[in-house]
Amino acid sequence: MGKHSLNSKRKYRRKKREQNRQKKKESKNISGYCLCARSSCCFAPSSSSETDQTVDTCSQTISNPPQKSVDSEKSSTNQVNQPVNKKIEKPDLKTKFTYMNDPLYIRFQEYQLIKNRKKQIEMAKFCHEHDFSLSCPADNCERAYSNLDSLIKHVKKKHKTFHEENLSKYKEKSRNDTILESLVEHNDEDYFEDNVMHNENDKIAADADITINFHKRLGSFLLMLREKYKLPSVVIPVVVNEFISMICHHQAQVSQSFSELMRDHVDNLQINEIKRILEQQTDVEDALSSLDSEYKLNKFAKQFLNFVQPLEFKANSKCHKSNDGVLRDYCDGNSYNSNPLFRDDHKALQVTLFFDEFTATNPLGHQIKNYKIGGFYMLLGNLPPKFRSKLYVIQLVVLCLSSCIKKNGFENILEPLNNDLQTLERDGIVIDKADGQHRFFGTVSVVVADNLGAHGLGGFLESFTTLTNCRYCFVSREDMQIVFESDMFNMRTQEMYDEQVRLVQAHPELSSLYGVKRNSPLNSLDFYHVINGMPPDLAHDLFEGVVSEVMTNVIRGCVVAGYFSLDYLNDKILSFPFANVDKRNKPSKVGQVLRTLKVRQSAAQMWCFVRLLPLLIGDTIPVNDPIWECLLCLRDLLFYVCAPAIDRGHILTMKDIIEDFHRVKQQLQEIVQGEEIFTCKSLTVFGIKYWKNSCIISGLEGFNVQFSKVQDCAIINGKPYLICRKLRTADFVRHFHSFVITETDNFELLAISDLKDPYPLGLYKHPTYQHLKLITVKHKILG
Repeated sequence: MGKHSLNSKRKYRRKKREQNRQKKKESKNISGYCLCARSSCCFAPSSSSETDQTVDTCSQTISNPPQKSVDSEKSSTNQVNQPVNKKIEKPDLKTKFTYMNDPLYIRFQEYQLIKNRKKQIEMAKFCHEHDFSLSCPADNCERAYSNLDSLIKHVKKKHKTFHEENLSKYKEKSRNDTILESLVEHNDEDYFEDNVMHNENDKIAADADITINFHKRLGSFLLMLREKYKLPSVVIPVVVNEFISMICHHQAQVSQSFSELMRDHVDNLQINEIKRILEQQTDVEDALSSLDSEYKLNKFAKQFLNFVQPLEFKANSKCHKSNDGVLRDYCDGNSYNSNPLFRDDHKALQVTLFFDEFTATNPLGHQIKNYKIGGFYMLLGNLPPKFRSKLYVIQLVVLCLSSCIKKNGFENILEPLNNDLQTLERDGIVIDKADGQHRFFGTVSVVVADNLGAHGLGGFLESFTTLTNCRYCFVSREDMQIVFESDMFNMRTQEMYDEQVRLVQAHPELSSLYGVKRNSPLNSLDFYHVINGMPPDLAHDLFEGVVSEVMTNVIRGCVVAGYFSLDYLNDKILSFPFANVDKRNKPSKVGQVLRTLKVRQSAAQMWCFVRLLPLLIGDTIPVNDPIWECLLCLRDLLFYVCAPAIDRGHILTMKDIIEDFHRVKQQLQEIVQGEEIFTCKSLTVFGIKYWKNSCIISGLEGFNVQFSKVQDCAIINGKPYLICRKLRTADFVRHFHSFVITETDNFELLAISDLKDPYPLGLYKHPTYQHLKLITVKHKILG
């Protein structure tokens, strides 16, 4: 039975393969039509004269062969692949471009049954892969192209008269040439006359109303795509043209279907008249054509949507200097008043430069320094302060690799910028306006950067461990930690800076004494100097520097004091109902390991965090707590520093607040930097895990091994320790090869680094020793 079953399966498979072969063979033998009109093609139609032509059927394969007409079906019953002796009239010159010179020449009846013109072109290219071409329909032109679009462009450029007579009306109908080719063919030469053109003057009032409705509906739809769904303006014309294309294709299909349906019932004149009506440009196309650009769409919004045109007015061109003595802007400070250019010319351009370095790759990569980039940006301080934070007013000036800055120095990198700034200072720039020409002078007002960038750009030492590492005064590193009054410091001046640079150039060893190593390239400007033009950066120096350090110490001190835990703080951050104005800059969670805690947030997040921390955990802190007092002093300081406007009397208040803050901050550091003891149940050091109730070898006394039982694990000032109970060794039982031990009441604190053997051991019970325990060592221990 198994053998017969196997043979049956084989016969079935063999029969199935034969059937598939037969189907493929039959599909290849389907009679198709070669669409080429070349005399060199063996499947081309024969022509006996200029007026009589015949089209032969052939066995050339077509992927989607057209259906045969009634006449061809009758002839195919007698003989397959025989010519169909049915004559057709020769098309005139205007239809010649569509049929004769396009190599897809077929009979009108057969062509109407082929709906996709693209398949015909692909068939012609397949049949004549090496010599396929489209000849120019104009007289006395021998140019040929392999692409239909290229041919149409050639006709439009070289034969303008022919194009205007035969193809220009396609453009007026807002239809693409390739789309019109898919329209049904017309055997009436009068179809291309001007009377078929769309005439808007013949519309009746009702049609005009419908068009207006279409216009409003489509305009509202396109505005919704652009404004509500944020579709780019450049995409709107693409969408409109695609709609027009689909409508054209739909009209072509309707016209073709109607022509096929009414061919045997209505004469050609009536068919052509009805097709002319069907192929006229519709009201939807008119509406789409009137909205096919951003300008037309904006014009529609102004006309139909009650658009309110914004009023243009001239802003005050004078500086933003206050007249009431309040400090609001750079124009109100002493640096502005001491600059002769700004003091004498209030229209002078105030160029504010920014410098910072960033990485364009993974910040954890090993080649991060190779792809570190330094960027200089600028904005005009003449703009009102409320507009200066907008991205479109901040312009990129210089961009280069940080390695190039270190190799070539700021002098070479900023040389083109310095030349432009010197031209701005001496010659100015001329601006043509409606009321005439205006000349504006300007220079650099301030340069904003972090400490490292400011010291490098200003010519100061970039190492902050030198004797004098401040770019504002000559305070030493030791006095900086204990002296909190700025009046006790000697401030730097332009004359002192220039003299120190001269001395350092002659004696480089003096650079560590003065904190200067070279002259700044920006000092070559006539109205700028780095001593008065590099203020502290609020984001880098304060929020990402001082505030970050204070927040870390405050949170660490509160956790050590037992006021709350890090998990409690993180839960509060996640569950706190931030207001809408603070949600964008709400802080992220802090670290979960207190020993390595470092509060790192962006400048905006840190500002939000320090403002809302009292609301997060303030109820867990005792009143008048010294640790919490440091945070409150910091809040008082930020209250004035971040103010958009302050009175000159507030400067004295800020001076007192800063001095108090430094004293409280020093006390906080002393509290936090005391002995830190953290206990835990388990501890892993160098991959070795210690846990409670495990045993360790704590020492050797002669040939006796001393064991200890771990009671707890601890971290003291960052070092791992074990709190252990001492064990007494009673005996060594060779039969079990184990030590018999008993517990004592003595405890000891052992540093893991002092252990004789770092690997923990197990403590076991045995029925032979009911009240004692056994320890089995792993290997011999050397003393």
